[in-house]
Amino acid sequence: MGKRKARNRQNKSNLIDSRRLTVIATEGSQTEPKYFDALRQKYRDGNVRVLRKGTKSALMSVLNRLDKERKPRSGKSEYWAVVDHDRRPIEELGAFAKRARSKGYFIADSNPCFELWLILHFNALNKISGLTGRAEAIGCGSVETTLRQYDDSFSKSRYDVAKYISRIEQAISNAKANEAQREVSDSAVGTRVYKLIESIRNSST
Repeated sequence: MGKRKARNRQNKSNLIDSRRLTVIATEGSQTEPKYFDALRQKYRDGNVRVLRKGTKSALMSVLNRLDKERKPRSGKSEYWAVVDHDRRPIEELGAFAKRARSKGYFIADSNPCFELWLILHFNALNKISGLTGRAEAIGCGSVETTLRQYDDSFSKSRYDVAKYISRIEQAISNAKANEAQREVSDSAVGTRVYKLIESIRNSST
C-alpha cells in the first residue's frame, strides 16, 4: 500500500511538471503581484509562479529575475515580464524589448501603467474621457484618479482584488477592442496584460 501511494504521488508530480510553467516577474512590488496571485488561485494553477520584486526597480532587473528562475524543464514553459512604460525614453523601452525577445520572454506591457489594465475591468477606454491619445501626456496619476472613480478604496498596496478577478472577461474584451499593432515603445494608451491572462487561462484548461 505504501509503495502504491508513493507511485501515485510521483505520477501526480510528473503530470504537474509536464504542464507548462508560467513564470511572471512584475515591475511593481504590490499591485501586480497581488493581482496575479489571485488569478493563480482562480484557476487553481500551481504551475503559475509570481516572482517577488527585488531591490532594483529598473526594467532590466525584471529580466534578471526571470533569468535566475529559468531552469531546464519538461513542457513548454513561458516567462513573462509585466512592465509599465511610465514616460520612459523610447530608447530604454526599445533596448528592454529587444533583450527580452532575444531570450524568448514575453512582454505584458501597459502604457502608461498597470492600473490602466485594472480600469478595463469596469469600462472600455473609448468610453472614458481623458484616457485617449498619447500616454505620456496622460501619466499614471491620471490613470489612478480615473480608476478610483470605479473603485474609490483603491490603493497600490491594498485593494479588493476579487472585485477585479470577477470581471476579468470584460477586461480582456475591452483590452482587445483597444489593441492595435504597436511596438512596446509606442506612445498610444493601451495594455497587453490580457495576453498573459489568456495564456494562463488556456494552460489551465
